[in-house]
Amino acid sequence: MGKKPPKSTDTSNKPRRWFGEGHAALIAAVLGVLSAVISVAGPIVWDYYKSEPKLPIKGYVADGDVFHQQPIGNQFQLANNAAADVRTTHNLTLGVWTLFDSTDDEGTEWNNSTLKFTKQVPVEGGVDLEGFFEWRSYDQTVGIEYVRAHFDTRTHQLFIEGQRTEPADRLAVGSFAAEVTPDGRQLLKGTWGSTPGNLASVPGVWNARR
Repeated sequence: MGKKPPKSTDTSNKPRRWFGEGHAALIAAVLGVLSAVISVAGPIVWDYYKSEPKLPIKGYVADGDVFHQQPIGNQFQLANNAAADVRTTHNLTLGVWTLFDSTDDEGTEWNNSTLKFTKQVPVEGGVDLEGFFEWRSYDQTVGIEYVRAHFDTRTHQLFIEGQRTEPADRLAVGSFAAEVTPDGRQLLKGTWGSTPGNLASVPGVWNARR
């Protein structure tokens, strides 16, 4: 067998190492600088983000049975506050209100008359209502008075205006006011009187519960 050729001493074709101790030190230094920058700048950026006004997002505002899309701002906040008032408002259409301790200035009793609200619509500051009284005197039905009303959620005052009566020759339309109790179960400190341009009614006082 012949001799093995001598090992070549030419290293020109061997791969060269690019990662050495010097490179590792450099990378460690760069990472250290980045960490320091993040620790200093991070809280500043976060505080700026929290204080920077955000772009308005879309919200929906109820207008009766219609919903309108608009940016959130002062107008939406006002509408939202009004909606909150409505949400805390008692539903006055539930049940039937029965009058008690209700007499006019002539001494006629109107106890056991009833008030029924058939419609309640949210408005700014309260609700508008429609309904009717069924007037009874000494347990005898006298007639029906159709009314419109407004309940002020801020003052808890209820204002009612008569629109027409049946029969018109036996009942005069009146104007009424009362205070809705916080639990929404009673109408107290009620008064009634005449309305302009209509047959004068006898003033009186009234209360109701449901």
